[in-house]
Amino acid sequence: MLTVTESRGVALARGIIVFLIAPIHCVMVYSTPEVKHGPLGNIMAFFAENPGAHLFMFLMGAFVVFSKKKPYKSILKRFLLLLIAGWLLNLIKFVIPHLLHLLPENFYTENYFIQDKYITWRLLFINDILQFAAFAYLVCALIRRSSSPILIACIAGMATLLLSPWMWDKGTTGNLFFNVFVDLLGGFPPKTYFPLFPWLFHCLSGMLFAFLLQKNKLKHSVFVLTGMVLILSGKFIWRYEPGSWHITFFRAGWGGTIFHNGITILWISIFFFIRKNIPNNLIFHFFEWCSNHITSIYLIQWCIIMWLLLLVGYEKSGLVQSLVLIAGTSIVSLFLANTITKKQNSN
Repeated sequence: MLTVTESRGVALARGIIVFLIAPIHCVMVYSTPEVKHGPLGNIMAFFAENPGAHLFMFLMGAFVVFSKKKPYKSILKRFLLLLIAGWLLNLIKFVIPHLLHLLPENFYTENYFIQDKYITWRLLFINDILQFAAFAYLVCALIRRSSSPILIACIAGMATLLLSPWMWDKGTTGNLFFNVFVDLLGGFPPKTYFPLFPWLFHCLSGMLFAFLLQKNKLKHSVFVLTGMVLILSGKFIWRYEPGSWHITFFRAGWGGTIFHNGITILWISIFFFIRKNIPNNLIFHFFEWCSNHITSIYLIQWCIIMWLLLLVGYEKSGLVQSLVLIAGTSIVSLFLANTITKKQNSN
């Protein structure tokens, strides 16, 4: 298991990014292109595209290792819950506003949604982070139950990384549900934001990270060095990859995947050091609370942002309005998450 310091370091590392989920999505949805390419947009993009979702997926793999082995029934139940939660979120934030004709027209055009007779189904079955998390959890939990989890995680991780470019864009058929699965493997926005290839690599890397910590095989300084080596290696490989591997941040090639994995490891290692050397304080406790409530904060903020879009408009907010929206959505999301948690605990 993690030491107290390591546990708090992980919570702090994740909690900061959880707190920034609403601000990042506010800029993504509300802000004008000028704001997105300005200082505010660049700051949000840095956290979204570096530690960001890579950190969440890395830690999901790690937590599978830190927790007890789950029976197959529990694994299947959690897989289905995550999958259904993803579809319900799509229903609330996309499908219902679409059916009520409330989404701005430029929302469809800017996100490359084709408004044909299948648009409702496409909006419902967008493969976002929860859908990815469902399948990634299933893979990681099954590996955890195997007789050689470290070896299998290593082999599966390398296979995921190396084979990713050849799993992309496998074409479509007339079967909508088959297309959804193919896109989950290697599609890109707007059909899929987190394809299994290569994002599963981060989860499997998180498993290996957790196994090493659990066995006390390596000191924290070694993880810092590992992160830096991966960052530099990823950048080097990136330069020599085909341009087609760099179409979108959501589907990186070998170099981009290694680079982001290095950022994640370095980010966590830095917070191990911070949590070890700086005493407890209210700021740390706040971010650790955010980490513990990641699911409720994520679901609530998306519902607020997408329904507020009906009033604010897509990509219409300047800098001042963007800052006001960031503050408002963040406060309301945290307040509602806290309120729901208190009610659940009182029952």
